[in-house]
Amino acid sequence: MARAMDDAPAPRPDGSGEGALRASLAAGAAYDAAAALAIFVALPLLSRLLSIPIPPDPLYVRLVGVLLFALAIFYAAGALGPRPDRRIAAAAAVVRLAGGVAVGLQVPLAGAPTGFLFFAGADVAFGAWHAAALNRLGSGVARELFAKAAAG
Repeated sequence: MARAMDDAPAPRPDGSGEGALRASLAAGAAYDAAAALAIFVALPLLSRLLSIPIPPDPLYVRLVGVLLFALAIFYAAGALGPRPDRRIAAAAAVVRLAGGVAVGLQVPLAGAPTGFLFFAGADVAFGAWHAAALNRLGSGVARELFAKAAAG
């Protein structure tokens, strides 16, 4: 699999594909960093805005903040450098789409507050943006990663 990713076609001469990929990863990084910051410094406000109650022990909510900050760093690393990292973008697309679906399904299936649909929708949107940007590059990376993930 690594060889196929390394042999991906060169970007379009106008660079528009790489710009779209860089923008999607940078925007995803900014969104996750903002969400992490909101969890750390404005959790009561975030809770009120989205009608999501804060659990009595917010330890796990704060751990989600730490993980979101880690994802922000991961996505930012993929956006930086002379060329955006297609492997990170492909992983980001898979993680965002799977996470968005998983969180979104918790509302009807487990009775989670509807405020979680905001996060689910954002993840699906970012996942689709990452995948579309990869597709714009003509890269087979996204297709290969999705096929491998589906095969188990």
